[in-house]
Amino acid sequence: MLSISWDFSLPETDTVIKARRCFGSEILREIMIVSCWTILTHRNIIFFLW
Repeated sequence: MLSISWDFSLPETDTVIKARRCFGSEILREIMIVSCWTILTHRNIIFFLW
């Protein structure tokens, strides 16, 4: 588990900035990109191949 905390009471940009600071690593952006890509490809497999 990565333990990325999201504060949804903030605007979207501030939420990402705060999560990056709390996560303590510069690779948060890459983790978010890979996560979104994984969700998108999984959704496409279900939508187009089932």
